[in-house]
Amino acid sequence: MKTIKKYAAVICRAGKILLVRKKGTDMFISPGGKPEDGETKKACLERELNEELGVELVSAEYFGTFTRKSAFEDTLVEIEVDIVKIFGQPKPCSEIAEIAWMDGEHLENGVAIGSVFAIDVIPSLIRNGLVRKSGKKINNDLPNMLVFDIDGTIADGGIVSDKMKAALQTIKDGSSSRLAFATSRAPRGARKALGDLCREVPVICCNGSVILDEMHQQTLVSGLSQKDVNTIVQFLDEMEVSYFLEYGDKFAMSGNELLFPEMLAYEDKETLDKASPTWDQGVIKISCRSEHIHQKLMPLYKSLSESIAFNFHGDDTAELNCDFTDKYKALNLISGISHYNLICFGNDDNDFTLLSNASEGYVIGNELPGLESSMNVSRLVRNDDDIIDKIRLYLAGNE
Repeated sequence: MKTIKKYAAVICRAGKILLVRKKGTDMFISPGGKPEDGETKKACLERELNEELGVELVSAEYFGTFTRKSAFEDTLVEIEVDIVKIFGQPKPCSEIAEIAWMDGEHLENGVAIGSVFAIDVIPSLIRNGLVRKSGKKINNDLPNMLVFDIDGTIADGGIVSDKMKAALQTIKDGSSSRLAFATSRAPRGARKALGDLCREVPVICCNGSVILDEMHQQTLVSGLSQKDVNTIVQFLDEMEVSYFLEYGDKFAMSGNELLFPEMLAYEDKETLDKASPTWDQGVIKISCRSEHIHQKLMPLYKSLSESIAFNFHGDDTAELNCDFTDKYKALNLISGISHYNLICFGNDDNDFTLLSNASEGYVIGNELPGLESSMNVSRLVRNDDDIIDKIRLYLAGNE
């Protein structure tokens, strides 16, 4: 029987693996494919990842070689598998009809997955701790903690509607469920959007780098090193990208301030003074804004992705935090997650880990394609009424 050589890219995140389904098929397989004549493995993976998912290959590490009968042809397929790191937000492109984030539970439930990955690769990834066997489930003996991102989830244009605030207040006033917020905003921004709602509840700020506890005592989880701040700022200046440095109690801007209209009204705004000996100390987050921001930051990501988390919002905004923490890790530090069913609502890349680790998670809107394929995640349109209906459902279940 003929043997076909293919290269496969394993993309893992938060205990899940990203698989794809081609148009006209019902089988999920890995990103990747056959090399073209004279094409190296690296070149093949770069091409396939760009064509299928619209992302760039950053690095690849050999995982193993596996041979099975093809799911589509009367041949054997020898698949050389690499665990890869990518840059960009994966989405179905070209011949790909659907992408899906899966774990071992999908195998148990009989989801159609290519034989090499179903029999060999995913079980091996589970044994190596790269993919989880299953996600969390609702425990009816535990109370619920409802956790909300702000912008794009419960707020439009930075405004939380009165009826949404009223619904969130019912969680806060109840005796059985607990309320928390997890946002990319700094504490000042969270207070502006939420008002009294954020009093006496945990608020995770700056993508997990700052925690405000119930008494609004501020805890810095993790800031950026001076070395990384200098590297990032030098790069942004050379690329003529506007940005601001977030210190928690103040922020300093550089470049075209009009690109950040949401920040101009705050009284703790400063102009960045690099002549000051302390300008690069205590920086929690760097926010930058420009057209084609993904493309412009690609070289920086390749050099700093081991220490810096890159969180993108749309096509023009990126936030850079220390990679040590994220919203989910920060929430664990303050709330005792094991004592609650974690019900999470988010809409963007910085919510991926939070939603993936929830007992039940909700992607709001159209971002994070494929995450709703997870057994514990669903998708809702950005609509106050739909989110409020979910709030009422969980409050009724905890009575």
